[in-house]
Amino acid sequence: MSMPMWQVTAILDSTADAEIEDLGITITDSTSGHDLSASYTYDEIAGSDSLRGAVGTGDVIINNGSQNLSAVDGVKYLTFIQQEYLEDNYYNITELGTSGQAAIHWDNITNMPEIGALEWREPVEARVIDIVASAPGSPSDGDIYANTTDDNYYIHDGTNWSVLAAVIEGERVINLSNVDEDIYEYTSGTWVELPKQPDNASVIVQNDGDLKQAQYVYSPTTSQWFKISDVDYAAHFEDTAHKHNADQIDVANEYANIGNSAGDDLESVLSDINDSLLVTNPTLENAYNQGGPGAGRTINTISKSVKLDSSSSTNAPLELVPTPTMPTVDLQPGQLTVKDGILYIWDSVRTKWLSVDRKFLVFGRAGNTKEQYLQFFGGSIYSNNSGLRMARNATIISLSGQLDVSGTGTFNILKNDGAGVITSLPIATATNAGDTTINIDLTTADFLQCKMTSATGVEDPLVIVEIAWRP
Repeated sequence: MSMPMWQVTAILDSTADAEIEDLGITITDSTSGHDLSASYTYDEIAGSDSLRGAVGTGDVIINNGSQNLSAVDGVKYLTFIQQEYLEDNYYNITELGTSGQAAIHWDNITNMPEIGALEWREPVEARVIDIVASAPGSPSDGDIYANTTDDNYYIHDGTNWSVLAAVIEGERVINLSNVDEDIYEYTSGTWVELPKQPDNASVIVQNDGDLKQAQYVYSPTTSQWFKISDVDYAAHFEDTAHKHNADQIDVANEYANIGNSAGDDLESVLSDINDSLLVTNPTLENAYNQGGPGAGRTINTISKSVKLDSSSSTNAPLELVPTPTMPTVDLQPGQLTVKDGILYIWDSVRTKWLSVDRKFLVFGRAGNTKEQYLQFFGGSIYSNNSGLRMARNATIISLSGQLDVSGTGTFNILKNDGAGVITSLPIATATNAGDTTINIDLTTADFLQCKMTSATGVEDPLVIVEIAWRP
């Protein structure tokens, strides 16, 4: 609002500066003063309690453009400005009690019930404009009436009346055609008027014309029911999902398959999620790629293991499609793959793929042995004459040796009639020894031999060579 024609100049009338806190200024000039009209808006001057206080104590003089005013007149002058401002910007008591005004405070409305401890009544079905045998004249959109001929409720859509529902024994309505807007109850085929409601009697109206519920409170002063608010409790009472829009639950345009528009209600979003799970992502492959191609997923078996139960099926519980080449990326312990009909596991210690199936090759000899090749599966054939041939690439991963009595010697593993030892297992003054850290690669057609070396001889030496196939 613009500043009125009045001049408001503040002049210091004390030895000390006057601070006007709510205007954020300090009056220091005792001659020409401070022209507040040019610096502040009408509502700022009208609302300044600090300025009126300083004028009232005589610290500041107000000049109205023609003369300096006394403290009393200065306060009156500012008060008059404030009253004019209030009248221009706020409703007075009369206006607040007038129908159609906006921003009305409940306390200033005449003939309204006091809001206190509401006395709730049994819900009513509707506020009907009448209880009659035929349709009332001059209806409005949303009007409802109770027909006593066919015992139905009718609702008007702005053009026609249509049956809303059948009247049921014990149902209640607010009859607006009644002078006191009393509640009527349908009993044994007849509408019975109930006693007039007291002040603050409150009721839930199941349908007040918009097919939804509303809260009403009664004023016996005006014999009217006044709406408190629209509600929709039925959805909660009947376990029906309340519909929130996607933008209200922060999923609008956030995900590819759910809630892509602000108008999608929660029910639609849940439906989209269901469709996404059952149709768009029906396979583990899609779940695996959900975070992007190759993103992968981890199943945390904190309390129980993952169980693949095929006991009642003829299908295999798990299928690993053979790979033409061995995986080389993101290799981790425990990974499995199939190639050429063999199941392989990644050995992170030896950093290579090794078959899950292991083979055990046995070399040995009965009696005392000193510097001698050991026999193998062929019976009495010594390994210097032949050997155990590899069907495919392999890796020696362990040696385990045993003697009849304690002795000292070394199991030496050789291959292909070569003079060099490829790995060995020493036994020192004991009957046995073992080594599970061995990592010696063999290729197809290599054949293994074993020679026992001992300075004093050992009794009944036997060694087991563990191998795994290598792709």
